[in-house]
Amino acid sequence: TLGAAWPAMQKYPPGHASLLIALEEKLSSMQIIIIRGAAAEVAEWRRELNKLYAPRRMVIGIPADTHDLPPALADKQAMPETIGYVCRGEVCSEPLKSLAALIAVARE
Repeated sequence: TLGAAWPAMQKYPPGHASLLIALEEKLSSMQIIIIRGAAAEVAEWRRELNKLYAPRRMVIGIPADTHDLPPALADKQAMPETIGYVCRGEVCSEPLKSLAALIAVARE
């Protein structure tokens, strides 16, 4: 759709706002942070991450005892300690075992 509409988007950008938003999504994927661990610590990590301005970031907190997750989230298994993953598109970091490490990778 983006390819087919490209000539019109170039000529009349104001008339193609939705397609331009879709193009932006395609060119710069959203950062997704997944946190797994004890519910209280997951909530604390989420609060700290949400203090950082990042309009293209989504933070998902999943307590360790949550079951029946979709496959993409079930792959991010909980460990004895709270961990976080930083994902862009379909590629995620290795498990990060401290909030400081998670914040550092998220800022990259």
